[in-house]
Amino acid sequence: MNGCRRTWCRVSWLGLMLLTSVSIAWAHIDIEPKATIPSRWETFILNVPTETAVPTVEVQLSIPEGFEVEAVGHRTDWNMALQRDTRGFVREIVWSGGQLPPLTFDEFKLLAKAAKSAGAYEWQARQRYADDQESTWTLRTLVQAEGSGLPTQKA
Repeated sequence: MNGCRRTWCRVSWLGLMLLTSVSIAWAHIDIEPKATIPSRWETFILNVPTETAVPTVEVQLSIPEGFEVEAVGHRTDWNMALQRDTRGFVREIVWSGGQLPPLTFDEFKLLAKAAKSAGAYEWQARQRYADDQESTWTLRTLVQAEGSGLPTQKA
């Protein structure tokens, strides 16, 4: 009985380690900066890795409410489509027509003004691969009140 319990513990531990290592091995889309102050203009950089055996062929980014996108970095190797709300603000960007090969990454840039109110804001990202599989990601940017340790002006 005791040997069976020990074996079960080892198998459970091995399974937990395997699940943990798989989730770490599959990186995800990320956005920088992770923190800013209200109403600051920032160049946000969307980091997109391809960690599957097939290339990434489309990237979609939904902009958090309260953020204002002024411009999107020009890419000759990708097509870009913008979706705007009724006020004319960009709410979604889709890059398509390009490819990020396996085990590579690229950066997509946008100039945006942070929300006026402090708080945690979520971006939604979707990555589509050449085999039509998709991954979705929730990215977060913290808008911190001035005086919270972030410089009020960019260096």
